[in-house]
Amino acid sequence: MSRVLGILGGGQLGLMMILESKKLGIKFLVHDENPDAPALGVADGKYFSGSWKELVDKSDVVTFEFEHVNPLAVSTAESLGKLSLIR
Repeated sequence: MSRVLGILGGGQLGLMMILESKKLGIKFLVHDENPDAPALGVADGKYFSGSWKELVDKSDVVTFEFEHVNPLAVSTAESLGKLSLIR
């Protein structure tokens, strides 16, 4: 069974994270307000606008790749025990 990692933000850091981690058998879901965000091009699931809740629900673990993400999405992931800060 593969793990599902949800990423809030779809910039270049998310893109590099996905490209390096795909070989580990992880499925990636990405949420970004910009439909042209780089990580969306390689994500297994793409979420826009207010669909962050669906990403959180479908993910085993949620992280974010930049600091300007929806605070409600972060707090929801944290309240469900799914938030992980990648350092």
